[in-house]
Amino acid sequence: MPGAAISLNSSNILYPHLALQAFVIFVGALILWFLLIRPDKSRSGFVGKIVSQTRVKLLSRGEERAYEPRSVAFIRISFGLLWIFDAILQAKPNMPSDMISQIFNPAVAGQPTFIASIIRAGLYIWRYNPVGSDVTSVLLQAGIGIGMLTARGRNVRRIVGYVGLLWSLSVFAFGEGFGMLFVKGASIIGGAPGAALLYAFASLLLIINFADGDDERARIIGRRFIGGYFFLGALLQALPFEGFYTSTGISGIFTAMSSMPMPSSILRNMASVGNFVAASPALWNLIFILVFVVIGAVVFFDVAPVAGAIAAAVASVAMWYFGMGLGFLFPAATDPNSGVVVFVIVGALLVPTALANVHLPKLKVPSESRAFATLASLLALVVGIAPVIYSLPAAAASSSNYLALSDGGGLVALNTIAPNFNLTTSNGTHVSLASLRGKEVILTFLDPVCYDVCPVIASEITSGVASMGASAKKVVMVAIDINPSFTTRASVGQFDAEHGLANIPNWYYLTGPLQQLNQIWRQYSVVPTVGPVGMISHPQVVYFINQRGVEVAMTGDTGSSSQAVERSYVSLISSTAKRVLAS
Repeated sequence: MPGAAISLNSSNILYPHLALQAFVIFVGALILWFLLIRPDKSRSGFVGKIVSQTRVKLLSRGEERAYEPRSVAFIRISFGLLWIFDAILQAKPNMPSDMISQIFNPAVAGQPTFIASIIRAGLYIWRYNPVGSDVTSVLLQAGIGIGMLTARGRNVRRIVGYVGLLWSLSVFAFGEGFGMLFVKGASIIGGAPGAALLYAFASLLLIINFADGDDERARIIGRRFIGGYFFLGALLQALPFEGFYTSTGISGIFTAMSSMPMPSSILRNMASVGNFVAASPALWNLIFILVFVVIGAVVFFDVAPVAGAIAAAVASVAMWYFGMGLGFLFPAATDPNSGVVVFVIVGALLVPTALANVHLPKLKVPSESRAFATLASLLALVVGIAPVIYSLPAAAASSSNYLALSDGGGLVALNTIAPNFNLTTSNGTHVSLASLRGKEVILTFLDPVCYDVCPVIASEITSGVASMGASAKKVVMVAIDINPSFTTRASVGQFDAEHGLANIPNWYYLTGPLQQLNQIWRQYSVVPTVGPVGMISHPQVVYFINQRGVEVAMTGDTGSSSQAVERSYVSLISSTAKRVLAS
């Protein structure tokens, strides 16, 4: 179609935004470092006291450098690296658009109405500013990761922990659909309840104040969490309504990702396991339940610490490969999935204990350098979240467009000169696109003898423009005849009369010779198909052309008879027209 949509590869948009934000963070951290860290002399007065205290906290001196159990330190460092890895995944060039089609939309599917409405709230925010939202995600995850690696002081560590906890829970709710726990077929083998909940647990450990000698307390917390995780896995497998006692239900855990663009060798191995367990679904489901119960009990009650940890680690790796396909290989992956995250937490229970009496060489990092990295991570959290908070009111206002965007396939960005046309109205007035220069044009294609869909589309366009108030004077609405069997002026005039459009001054229903119409249909990629008994089908689209004759946007419109969907289209047309006027 004319004005092909902007390439899904948005690196030409995403990366400059990321580079600019990173530069701002670096310069800001450098300025704060010179103001707070560089001076060695103490200062007097209120400002001096703040500077001195901040310097002490960032350099982790004195009591501010709180005791940290080895297992917690292992988790902090490991998850710091995971957060940075996630930021890299989030920075893939297609993520602004892929998050909508491959993360949010699948997360909504099959959810209860209340849960779906919560997930859509995140979708509204992302749709309003996909690139800005993705930049925010990258900066927050990178900031949390760097903060976990560098923040040794108690207060700074807790700030990073709180941000990590809130962001993890947000991802759990909006991006992971509450771990898909409310959708049939949830299993820890396939990734439920999602990695975000495990990230939230790791962040929570940074918030807890551990005292000297609390190593066993930290291990108990970790054991109870991992034990509870496997108990949840057993419960999900045992619930009859999850469907795992049937061949399709249990094999579906391993074949759910078969249609995704992933390495064929991994998909084949996953499919092989799915076919194998499908031969005896009830038996294998019982085996999975028993394995999860045993691992959960051994870890939770610390019956055999080393054996339990090894069993949990082996199970998590097996699930990560055969049930989750390694997670991060999925093109729209935002994390490595829960299998590897469980492995890291299990490692925190085992490795620090095994190395309790081993003195490992410590990496010497100057405290001033660590303080600079900590400042940068804290600034990334602030710089990252600010644009989203600023756009929340506008994003909330755009939420009324969601039904229309879902119904018609979304709003496509265009940027090309619209093909000209020169046709006539029912009363013989010649109208061309060139003659409308200086006005915004909302263009669609309607069948004059259509009695269901086309009248709805016409009503939505006219209602949307009418709701613009004074701005409506700057907009004209153009419908072009798309029925090759009814191209007379009388045909379009009758349509206008029947549907109350004849007296709308800025509405033009145009027609002309069939040869001329055919050329226009081809130029706008809306060529109709003539079916049996003279019925026709045609693309149902709405173009938004700015005052300079440039196509700015296009949306599909199914002409749904649902009143809620109609109202959403009215809102979408109105808001898009206002945006095009301002462009």
